[in-house]
Amino acid sequence: PVIAPPTAPTPPRNLRVVQITGTRWDLSWMTDLRTSTRIERAINTTTFTPYAMVSPGVLHTSTTVKRNDDYLFRIAAVNAAGMSDYSNTVFIGSR
Repeated sequence: PVIAPPTAPTPPRNLRVVQITGTRWDLSWMTDLRTSTRIERAINTTTFTPYAMVSPGVLHTSTTVKRNDDYLFRIAAVNAAGMSDYSNTVFIGSR
């Protein structure tokens, strides 16, 4: 039998933020539980940089922000075949 090569994962869905305290926020999302999730952020800009890589099955993470800074977050699913398109982008303003 011929085994098909793996394909890039589908993008994560429904990226959301929930404020826990004044400077602590939870990010949550939905994705295939077999993929890792790459989290990127931008601080006071629209230039994203890698922030974290979380293991398959993890669907949320906490982040701490500094007051008077604005943050954008986006995520992508990652597997052996590559990286998905990005999710929606969420904003955290800590002013």
